[in-house]
Amino acid sequence: MVPRALGLSLNSALAIGFCLVAVSMAAAQATPRYQGLLQNGQRVQGKALADWHEPQRVPRLDGQPLLDAGNPARWLRDRSQPLAEVPAACVEMHTGDCLPGNTLLAQTGLESKDEPWPAHLVVEPRVHLEPTKERPVPRLRVETSYVRRIIWQRRRKLDYQPGNLFFRDGRTLQFQAYRLDGTTVQILLEEGARRVPFSDISELHLPAVPNPWRLHFDELATLCTKPETRLWQFETSHGLIVTGSPERFTPRFEGNGNDSIRWVHALQPAWSLDPLWIPVRDIATWRFFSQTEVPLQRAFELQRGQAAAQASARWENNRNILGGPLRSLKTDFGSGLGLQAPGRLSLPLPLGCVAVRTQVCLDRIAGRGGCARVRIKTNDGKQPAEPQLWESPLLQGAEVVADTGRLTLPAIIANTAPHLIIELDQVHEGRPSGADPLDIRDHVNLGDGWLEFDPVVVQQELARRRTQQFIAWKNWDVSPALGATTEQRELLVSQERRNLERREEGFQPAVQMKDRPLVLTRELAIQPNDKWLVVAASRLRNQGPPGKIEVRIAGKLAAELEVPELRTSPNDTPPLVVSLAPYQQTNQQSLPIEIRQLPGPADASPIRWRAIYTAHEAPLTCALYEDGSKLTAEASSGASSATYITADRFSGRGSLQLTGNGLYRLGLQASLMIRERPEWGEYRFVRFAVRRPQKQKKEAKGRLSIEFQPAAAGRRPYRLDTGKGKPAYDSAVRVWDGDLPEHWIVITRDLFADFGEFELRDVLLSCFEGEGVGVDHIFLGRSPGDLDRLPLRDSSYEDAATALKLWPNDIAKRMGPALVGIEFRDGRWTGGVVIKSDGEILVPGHALGSPNEDVTVHTHNGKTFAAKTKGICRERDLGMVKTEKSPGFNSVPFWDQPEAKLADDYVAMLLPAKLSGGFQLQAVQAEVKQAVRGQMWSTLDATDWQPGGVLFHRHGYLMALNVGRHPLGGLLFERPIQGGLPDPVARMRNGEVFGSWTAGSEPLLGFTTIEHESELGPKLVVGEIQSPQAAAAGLKPNDVLLKCEARTLHSWPDLIASIEQKDAGQEITLEIDRSGNKQPLKLKLARRVP
Repeated sequence: MVPRALGLSLNSALAIGFCLVAVSMAAAQATPRYQGLLQNGQRVQGKALADWHEPQRVPRLDGQPLLDAGNPARWLRDRSQPLAEVPAACVEMHTGDCLPGNTLLAQTGLESKDEPWPAHLVVEPRVHLEPTKERPVPRLRVETSYVRRIIWQRRRKLDYQPGNLFFRDGRTLQFQAYRLDGTTVQILLEEGARRVPFSDISELHLPAVPNPWRLHFDELATLCTKPETRLWQFETSHGLIVTGSPERFTPRFEGNGNDSIRWVHALQPAWSLDPLWIPVRDIATWRFFSQTEVPLQRAFELQRGQAAAQASARWENNRNILGGPLRSLKTDFGSGLGLQAPGRLSLPLPLGCVAVRTQVCLDRIAGRGGCARVRIKTNDGKQPAEPQLWESPLLQGAEVVADTGRLTLPAIIANTAPHLIIELDQVHEGRPSGADPLDIRDHVNLGDGWLEFDPVVVQQELARRRTQQFIAWKNWDVSPALGATTEQRELLVSQERRNLERREEGFQPAVQMKDRPLVLTRELAIQPNDKWLVVAASRLRNQGPPGKIEVRIAGKLAAELEVPELRTSPNDTPPLVVSLAPYQQTNQQSLPIEIRQLPGPADASPIRWRAIYTAHEAPLTCALYEDGSKLTAEASSGASSATYITADRFSGRGSLQLTGNGLYRLGLQASLMIRERPEWGEYRFVRFAVRRPQKQKKEAKGRLSIEFQPAAAGRRPYRLDTGKGKPAYDSAVRVWDGDLPEHWIVITRDLFADFGEFELRDVLLSCFEGEGVGVDHIFLGRSPGDLDRLPLRDSSYEDAATALKLWPNDIAKRMGPALVGIEFRDGRWTGGVVIKSDGEILVPGHALGSPNEDVTVHTHNGKTFAAKTKGICRERDLGMVKTEKSPGFNSVPFWDQPEAKLADDYVAMLLPAKLSGGFQLQAVQAEVKQAVRGQMWSTLDATDWQPGGVLFHRHGYLMALNVGRHPLGGLLFERPIQGGLPDPVARMRNGEVFGSWTAGSEPLLGFTTIEHESELGPKLVVGEIQSPQAAAAGLKPNDVLLKCEARTLHSWPDLIASIEQKDAGQEITLEIDRSGNKQPLKLKLARRVP
């Protein structure tokens, strides 16, 4: 029986307890849900977030702007959310980010050459995400270079141990190297290599990154394309930590946009190839910092596992040392480190780190016990001395919060290894009597601290990295070099995201050029069977004029392409393709390739680059037979024949004539896929041209069979046939019901509709009835539209060859007198062609210096005439000379058709090297293998010749003027009249000098250059001195070229761009650095000969 007095005491205690609970609940209800810290130190609280559910809105907390540029938030905390537990399975990043989830697969990123990616993991998240309908079941791709460790089954709380593999059965292996491959990891041990499946691994701790600060700037460059962009970090109550930026952020909502529980925030960190759609109701903490600020906990996370980051104290990231919230007795912190005194942390510092600031205190769990002192020191990496920057007051109990203020760090010198040192002293000597005697509550917090960086250094680091975001540009040199400020940048990078059909797309970089072209250069190995250079690039929006891309091979223009708009499916966007047929050889060769994105107006759409590669076949079409492809007769073909003939063809130079009942194999180099929705390099439709030979007997009309052999063993071939009668085979699909006509007909078939999806191994052709059948132009395509875009190469080559045998003397008599020689006062010569009888002469532009120079014109019969130079069109390499008298010259008319055809027929008349005293000319047939933007590259070559010869159309019209020789052999001709280009003749007649020289036709500098990489970026160094003008200017080998005509130089294209509007004989100003001394030099440009 309970005594009455005791019973009263219990009742009283219960009543008091209920009162305390009620008071606590009331206090909790009165506490605002959100609290935060602004940049100026002001602390804010509020009950509701608003205006963060749509783009362009300004988020507010009870009316207080959170992202105001003048005073943005440093952090925001949702008090209703608990701190997250440590995830049982996750991927941890070197930056401190964490993705809870199960790693399913590792991919190289090169599985598709049409769309390469960085090497990455495929992770199934174990947090609640709400992606858009395009991807209802998320699988996230995590870039491997950011990954610190992969945890499939957390057994215990392990510290990061670089280079260790932990099995689920408790065993451990330390490895020297690793490679992730599919669902396994291959590790290199002392005794050899070993492959371990993911299913056997508990945790995989990858090696520490060689340079953590380099990774930090890599991340920064990916997230921020503008100097003012801030970093955002979201941490959820389920353990997700993700750092991104507003450039890679998009909000959405479902239902009531005023209710934050309906919001979803998509943030794409640098380590993810996909956005993470995070419900706002799950976010516990938002953190914000500028590009010049690195939160202290983030800096230490980057150095975790590094030998240089010596630490005798364990720390917790954004938690106190026991895993609870960071807070003093009265102050909460949104970020920081939790530590236990005594201890010491040493943090390596990079160039550009100028200051540090933080607040220090004992954590609230210490109560009024605990005692510690914090000291901040530095070490210059050269001397053992550690000068002290700051010492805290005695921290006794959790009430005291000390602010270091901004501590300026000693200037960091290149090639040193300075450190920031944080010492935690437990104050054994002079320890106050009220403090814990055993140090068990010396829990120190470093709250809301950061390192400060020089903004100029940060922007220089980012400028060097911005091109690394473009996977397509890997192994390509990029020019122009990027400036550190917006005003200096020619190349403008933006982060863009598009909703695409069948998949969700993340943010990807796109580029826009201001005033100068983007130039990608590389020595590319071309294999004998490489037929195409493929450039996968697209405009993101249909705004402004279409972007233009130029491709130059061996220094000469090979293609001028219009960039297509990105469609709802990337593979429906046609790629840009350049034929490599003119460059093919029997052996591998290395060719200098230059790809230029030309500058556009301010309203032009940015361009996204996906891939650059060489291919055996064009991505959208595949030639099965065209112009004499080799065939192999099957053993049962008997007396039949397959003959390539040039007298009868649908397109190109010839067609195939089949006779008898033979079977002929095309012999595909590789299997091809036939699909319903083909990707690039896969197909669905076939197109071919067919006819019966003329004058064939009516009763002997031929029929064609095309057989498609599948790669799968045991599957019957698929066949198409033409003509009346029984099918070629029982399974053949009839594609032409009547007799084949004598004229060419084109047949297009949907192979997927006829036969379903299959892998095509080879194609066989047969004339199974009649005397013979003609077939030509057999192509596969992804769509009929792709096949429609194939150029039909109409040709009359054989007719022209016959004609040349009949009228060479006529060509020489009619055209020869119009060709002349031009002699300059300095003894140089060039050739030209009279285009008007009054003495207007078209000449190579690079041979001229300036207007109104005196020259002498020599005709083929030895006569001479005084003349003067007129104007120059630099970009076309054309110039004009005009005789002072008009004796009635023989002249030639222009061929005024807008485009030149490769397979048309041309006659060339070349000038000999010696033109004085009269000269003889001979007409020769010339084949053109490339025609781009008015420039025609002929197979015709010569060693003893003078520029200024001409290329005539076989009907006797002037097609183009010989301006030089191609670096790979063959002569180059330039058309004065070209469709889509302005007519330069009138401006040259008026004495104008206009346009910009193309690479290879500009005046000569007289020296070579070498490009070197340095800590401050690429630099251009003088190599060999090759001309008297360069020697006279004072140039010497190893001089560093800083500027040319006030333009900063980093590469050879920069130097060439600086003289593209200068002419031979003019002086340019160079600024060089010779052994640390900067000096200007004047250099006279020389004429290019021939």
